[in-house]
Amino acid sequence: MNKKRGINSLNFKAFFQSKKGMSEIIATLLIILLVIATAAIIWVVVRTLISSSTEDIDLAGIRIYLSIESAQLVTENNLPVVKVSVGRDSGEGNLTGVKFIFLDNERSYSIERKTPITELGKQTFRFNSTEFTQLGGNIALLRKVSVAPIYRTSGAEKTGQITDTVEIINNQGGDDGGETPICGNNVIETGEQCEGTNLNGQTCITLGYTGGILSCTLCQFDISQCTGENPSVCGNNIAEVGEECDGIDLNGQTCISQGFVDGTLDCNEICGFDTLSCVEETPLSCDGIWSPPEDAGVECDGTPLPYGCSSTCKCKTGFTSIGNNVCTLNPPINTGIILSVWPTGSVKYFDSNDLPKDSVVLATTYIGAYINFSNSIETNCFRITLAEYLYNVDRSYLRISDIADINPNENYAVWKATNCGL
Repeated sequence: MNKKRGINSLNFKAFFQSKKGMSEIIATLLIILLVIATAAIIWVVVRTLISSSTEDIDLAGIRIYLSIESAQLVTENNLPVVKVSVGRDSGEGNLTGVKFIFLDNERSYSIERKTPITELGKQTFRFNSTEFTQLGGNIALLRKVSVAPIYRTSGAEKTGQITDTVEIINNQGGDDGGETPICGNNVIETGEQCEGTNLNGQTCITLGYTGGILSCTLCQFDISQCTGENPSVCGNNIAEVGEECDGIDLNGQTCISQGFVDGTLDCNEICGFDTLSCVEETPLSCDGIWSPPEDAGVECDGTPLPYGCSSTCKCKTGFTSIGNNVCTLNPPINTGIILSVWPTGSVKYFDSNDLPKDSVVLATTYIGAYINFSNSIETNCFRITLAEYLYNVDRSYLRISDIADINPNENYAVWKATNCGL
């Protein structure tokens, strides 16, 4: 009996040991299955990201370039209308419409037109005052317009980068093609702002005043009874209060009236005098040889002109005198990384998250400055001809003076010096 009981006891113990072994095997199998399931989930996520990235790469390769051939504020049926003619260059892409970004002195307004343009085709778009009133703007105060393509790819509609920006020309008076206007025929024609009691929908307030009564004299607005400040509008070729000049209107000034001895006075993009082409009176001691104490009072002197010294013995723009005939190069005013470039094949525009998001800073500091690029095959120094901040996309972009061989992720540096620090 004891022997039988011992055998049963051993069998019972072996049974539990085998159960324990099975539990370890099952646990191992469960861990393996869990690892496989986790790997499958990770693969699904990675595959989605790869697919998304591939789609983004595909989209980045689609470049539709639109150019603005003309932008005018005109009068049609006695109402103000902005006419923008847009042309499309050759290039692949399913263009479904155009996004317009209009700018006045304070903000931007975005309007889309779902009208496709074929390759090498052209389309004229019209915008009335009601559209801008609904957006809180005034059609009469618009200064610039930009265009960006709207295109469809992979079943989704996308908006591309801005491809062109131009000034809006105020040509109110209709489309008479240059015929001589007749003041007094109750028809507002080219060159006329108003006709008798027809003020073309304008008031003192729409012209920038705070109140008063607008009238018409000889088919031009009479603002003598308007009250309040009239903020100047830079870009309308009229030198107004607060502006030194505006376009071709130099307010009767010349290089000589500005203290120079000769040269041509110009007006820059922010309605201030550009004296780069004016000639200063050369100090008597400026003879090409640095010879103190004769050269006391001049910043530099030497031939060839060293360290950014000008022919008038002053340090060139972007250099600062530190004495002893030395003009030292100022550091760049901004550095950063290119985000995107356009148009493809003839790049003159780029945007960056490193540019200041301030229209005033861009207009006063960047326009007229110079830029070069590093970690790039482009080695030239370019002048910046346009710098703008777009509120709707919260990003700034620059236009340079000539076509550049630059690409996204390359570095740039902005300088005041014409040699870009070289």
